[in-house]
Amino acid sequence: MKRSYVQDESFENHIFQYIFARWDYRIIDDNLSHRHEQRFKTEIKNILFERNDKINFKFDHAKDKIIFQISRIAVWLLTLIIFIGAITALYFTNRFTFQVCFI
Repeated sequence: MKRSYVQDESFENHIFQYIFARWDYRIIDDNLSHRHEQRFKTEIKNILFERNDKINFKFDHAKDKIIFQISRIAVWLLTLIIFIGAITALYFTNRFTFQVCFI
């Protein structure tokens, strides 16, 4: 059985570091610490709910899914064309910059 040693950089992997890094250790008032704790709980719940929404995202119709996939492909192709155009522009700029001009 293969095991993946690559870890996902998601919120779940760093939840304890997230809490302990953001906690204010100077809080000595119980009421203030309780509100701080409630805020953390609410924030973590919101992040986990958002994660579950992303996982369970489904399209209502097949047409919507097809349009979404076509738009993703179009954006990917547009990005690729822009990248190739930038490399081409750099190539020709570099090529003509170092030519010796005899006038």
